[in-house]
Amino acid sequence: EVIQFLSQYCKDFEILIKTGQHKQQPNSTTEPRR
Repeated sequence: EVIQFLSQYCKDFEILIKTGQHKQQPNSTTEPRR
């Protein structure tokens, strides 16, 4: 069950990164990186 959750999370994360790279939001750049 945990693996399923992780796989789903990874998928969502991948989509987020792809969409973020596609159209860079000013919000992400404003956030400080650590």
